[in-house]
Amino acid sequence: MGQIITITPLTEEKSKYTITLEKEEFLLLEGNYNGVHFFSDDDFTIKAEIMGTGTKYSTKYFLIPPELTLKKELQKKGSQKKISCQLYSVKDKEIYIYILPKQPSPS
Repeated sequence: MGQIITITPLTEEKSKYTITLEKEEFLLLEGNYNGVHFFSDDDFTIKAEIMGTGTKYSTKYFLIPPELTLKKELQKKGSQKKISCQLYSVKDKEIYIYILPKQPSPS
């Protein structure tokens, strides 16, 4: 797990951050140093569930909690979205990150 050591404001919109990061997590970047997002485990406050189905519950579904508005979009008949995901395994956690297209704001 990483930690922000210093924050130096550059402009009103940008700052320079000095971070420490364990080598294991740094290697997960696989050389991709652009488009990096930072988040903290403490940011995840919405409770969610995983549902298992099939033989020995071998198929898993991540259930989208009702607090997230995307669920309404996915409930439409024939709704299917192209998304991408990544699994990061670090020490005592597995972190699943899904990237979905942002819904247009209702006008």
